[in-house]
Amino acid sequence: MRFILILSLLFFFNISKSQPIKILIGNSSSEVEDYYKTLFSKKNNPYYITERTVSDDGDLILTASFALDDESFYKCIGTKCFFRRGNGIEKCYAQIVWGLKQYAYDHLEFIKDKFKYKEKNKWIFPYLDPDIESKYELSAEYFPKEDDSFVILYLISKKKQQ
Repeated sequence: MRFILILSLLFFFNISKSQPIKILIGNSSSEVEDYYKTLFSKKNNPYYITERTVSDDGDLILTASFALDDESFYKCIGTKCFFRRGNGIEKCYAQIVWGLKQYAYDHLEFIKDKFKYKEKNKWIFPYLDPDIESKYELSAEYFPKEDDSFVILYLISKKKQQ
C-alpha cells in the first residue's frame, strides 16, 4: 500500500501539471472519474460521459472519449484506465491514451522529459524511492499505427526477478 501512496503523490506533484492528459496510474476509480468530469467540463459537451465496463477478469475499466472536433484541445481522442482491487480499493494499474499521430508529439515530449529511454518506443519512469524501483516498473510505450493514429500505454508492473 505504501507503494501506491508514494506513486500517487509522485504523479500528483511532479508529473500531472505538464501533460495533455494526466497519467492516472495509482489513482482510485473515484479519483479517475473526478478527473474525467474535470476534462469534460472544459468543453461542456453534454454527450461526454465516463463509460464503465468490466474486463473478462472482472476488473473495472473507465473510459473517457472525446469528439474528433475536440482532439486538438485534449491532444487525444480518448483515455482508458484499467483497475485492480486491493485492500478494498480499486487502483489504476494501466492506462491507454489514443488519437491521431499529429497529437502524439505532445505526449511523447512529456514522456521523453520525465521518463528514461529503455528501447525503441519504450521508456521507464525513474522512481525517487529505491525500494519501489527495485520491485516495480512504470513504463510508457508508444505504438504508432499505420492509419495515422497512435496509442500510448502506461503500465505499472512488478519487475521480473533476474
